[in-house]
Amino acid sequence: MKKSPKQIAAIIALIAIVALIIAYFVSAIIATPESGNTFFAFFFAIIAIPILLWLFLFCYGRLTQKHTIAEYFPENDEETKKILEEIELNRFNEAMAAETENMETNDTSANASDE
Repeated sequence: MKKSPKQIAAIIALIAIVALIIAYFVSAIIATPESGNTFFAFFFAIIAIPILLWLFLFCYGRLTQKHTIAEYFPENDEETKKILEEIELNRFNEAMAAETENMETNDTSANASDE
């Protein structure tokens, strides 16, 4: 079965991450006073490599005008659109209720000052 370049890159990335995690645990077990920098370097790499891979995929998708797994825009989802519309409607209703209450308070204070 022939693998695409994306699949090969994903396999290599997974192998690199697994190797880093194993090296991280081994460096934690056989730690010496001089190995502190190695321990933190593995820790940084475990976090940085997936973020950099995601960033690469995102940029690749944007440059080639293709959708990739690295991007998800929930505003394009119908269910999310309905939820956002409901939230906006609730905020509008709350703002209108607060404004109405503010106007009523101003009217009563104006009437009290007239007397």
